[in-house]
Amino acid sequence: ISYCDGPEDCDGGKVCCGKVSSNYLSTMTCQPASACLYNNGYRVICGSSGVCPTSYVCKPSYSPPGYSYCGVP
Repeated sequence: ISYCDGPEDCDGGKVCCGKVSSNYLSTMTCQPASACLYNNGYRVICGSSGVCPTSYVCKPSYSPPGYSYCGVP
């Protein structure tokens, strides 16, 4: 498993995807965008790119510090 902190760490069109619970992120790994399902508590990790799916914005997480995820505005 390779951990990531943004899409720049992933290749082949994959996204950096992490599980979000109460603004805490865990299990950040590269996955196909279709597997990073918001309804399962997963979020795209936008990292330094700030790139998010349409209608989401890049927001900082509390833990771990330095990570950002795509959330609702």
